[in-house]
Amino acid sequence: MFCSPFWTLSVVNEWRDITPVYHVEDSNVGVILGLKDNVLTLTIAGDIEPAIKHISYIQRTFARPSLTLMTQQIADALPTDIKEYLGPSFGWAWDFYYVNKPLNPVHSSHDVVEVALGSSRIASYRDEIFQVLEMSNPISDALDFFDSLSWFTIFSDDRIVAVLGYEEREGCAYLHGLGTHPDYRQHGYGGAVMVGAVNQLLKRNTSVQFGMWAWNNNARRLYRRLGITHGGALIHAQRQAFKELG
Repeated sequence: MFCSPFWTLSVVNEWRDITPVYHVEDSNVGVILGLKDNVLTLTIAGDIEPAIKHISYIQRTFARPSLTLMTQQIADALPTDIKEYLGPSFGWAWDFYYVNKPLNPVHSSHDVVEVALGSSRIASYRDEIFQVLEMSNPISDALDFFDSLSWFTIFSDDRIVAVLGYEEREGCAYLHGLGTHPDYRQHGYGGAVMVGAVNQLLKRNTSVQFGMWAWNNNARRLYRRLGITHGGALIHAQRQAFKELG
């Protein structure tokens, strides 16, 4: 079985209820091809040589994937013909992060307040949380499914100054939509809500994970400083040009 953190924590959960048309996992590589959200999708990670061999086999045997997700390392090593086959467009590069042990506390991380979906708190604070996220992180995909998430918040001056959304599935927590009110930036609230949320979630989950757009170097520095583990650099390929965010 392929055991990279990205594969075992992210890919396995994403594909849990999907029957693939091609699926290989060994000590060196993980490959899944199947209909995901009605789109023929290929996900592949692991060592370069076996990855390219499996892609070549898929090219000869199956319909062309509409979307491929692979590690940046594999993408960088692809021969020209396979780049054309999977692409020719490459984009939506992102980084996978995960945590499986508590983070060291930072200033205000003990002040993080949970606002769970379905609770009386969400009824009271829903609009304010949405406003903070929209102002601070307007390209967050969490805005698209905001009302399906629970939230962690930090208050200062009787207002919400930082937010972080989450959902939980089968012992794993998934983070979405980190944002700090523009008037309260540079005070450590983003790091505090991240640490406080992760440490509370790890009391009832075995891991916490999230993705970050690869261009977001400010967030990258924050996660490194907090001790959050980087689990892989990923990129997509498809025939159409990508509309990049940010």
